[in-house]
Amino acid sequence: PPPPAPPPPPPSSDFVDWRKSELLGLLDYVVDDVVGARGPLGTNAIVRALTGGSGDMALNLSASLPAVSIAVPGVATIMLQLGELRISGLDAISELQLLTADETDATALESAAKMPVLNASVGISVRVQPRRANAAETVLPLELRASLRAVDVHAAITLALNGTGLASFKPAQYVNPACIAQEVAIAAVASLGASARLGGLSVSRQDHVATFTAPHDLLLDLPASLTKRLLGKANTYLASALAQMRQGGCAPAPPAPSPSPLPRSSDYVDWRESVAIKLIDFVTEDAVASFGGLPAVVDALTGDTGAVSLNLSALIPANAVSVAIGDVARVGVDFGMLTLSGLESLRTLSPLDADATDGVVLTSAAHMDTLNASLTLHVRVTTEAQTASQTATASQLPVSAEQRAGKEKAASVVTLLPLTLAADLASVGMRAAMRLALNQSSLNSLQLRQLVNSSCLAHTLVLAQLTKLELGASVRALSVRGDKGEAASLALPHALTLSIPRSLETWIVGSP
Repeated sequence: PPPPAPPPPPPSSDFVDWRKSELLGLLDYVVDDVVGARGPLGTNAIVRALTGGSGDMALNLSASLPAVSIAVPGVATIMLQLGELRISGLDAISELQLLTADETDATALESAAKMPVLNASVGISVRVQPRRANAAETVLPLELRASLRAVDVHAAITLALNGTGLASFKPAQYVNPACIAQEVAIAAVASLGASARLGGLSVSRQDHVATFTAPHDLLLDLPASLTKRLLGKANTYLASALAQMRQGGCAPAPPAPSPSPLPRSSDYVDWRESVAIKLIDFVTEDAVASFGGLPAVVDALTGDTGAVSLNLSALIPANAVSVAIGDVARVGVDFGMLTLSGLESLRTLSPLDADATDGVVLTSAAHMDTLNASLTLHVRVTTEAQTASQTATASQLPVSAEQRAGKEKAASVVTLLPLTLAADLASVGMRAAMRLALNQSSLNSLQLRQLVNSSCLAHTLVLAQLTKLELGASVRALSVRGDKGEAASLALPHALTLSIPRSLETWIVGSP
């Protein structure tokens, strides 16, 4: 009989409707379009990088599966032990769809993958121990090979999340697994299936090969009993993982720190009366206006391009951002050139303004109508080869001299996947405030040459503390392009407003 379906979630209008989720739409764009089978960071390219360019994967089944004993009464005992399973063709995924909303069910998500060809081989050790006294054991090493076509794997899960609970989260709680787990009403694999057509089958032992070729492709489906067992194991694992995640704490982000106490004094510089602040206001308002306004100044500074470029590789070390994928590989990001264009749309710029209510507070603000950002980077995938004799391909970095010494020493194979990210932003704004207390008497005692000496000025400083930082923008479109011209673009139905998380602002302004 077919495996029982998971119980439907209790009726509720409060569950997240995945069909209307902007976050899921953005995730689908990243997974299906950017990382998809035909995307700029294609699944097949990732598979080749993770497998050292081969597209093959090997698993030692003897370590996880026990030997099977078959007794032939009065004759012999036969032991079957599976050895290495090798799968090739994993870099030929033709279709990939992950976590796509089901149009008929608000809490259902579907995933599927298709491959035109998949080849598999497994080593089998057959040990025959006759019942006769003093009879020697016979060992028959065999290899079973299968060629599959039209491989189709699909699954559906039910994920019911409490929408009201999620909406009440503080920013830091969205990245806290314990918080997310507490809002999960149901998480279960609802269905699982796989099918393929058997193109050929062969069994070999040394130079002897027995081959079976079907007159037509034989359709193979995942047996119902195995499907039921896999579903049970998957849902048991999900339940256990959720229970473990819920054991963690889910504290909201800490409140914004209170300003550091400032000793009482009437001798602080009052920025509302400062000539320096008035001079800055004159330059950024009157002088800029006489020059033609901020757009004209930006054009003059950028050679009429309205664009600036910054080489991030000089600021961020190579592979500074990386994560290990078990013992398989380490994936990192090498940042390249960041280009900002559209700076001529700068409409407001207030570098330093005195706060009307507090003489030691300075504020800054800027606003642009549009901004286009482009970033080049390389996704760096490092895998450990079996020996150092592997030859690096054109897209791989050469192994080091130390790695080439000795075939028994594993070599690092590094594959670089170049990408260009671009974003079309609107209504880009920044507001900041800081408390800057300088001792007026100490400042007045400085000579003219000391006023331009940072060490001398530092001696007059009583307090310098950032108290507010607000960054925001509306994202209108995103695109990712590979080195061969393949691109994935996403035009949002309406602008997605982004702002700096409160938890990050708290961390930035938390210390003087």
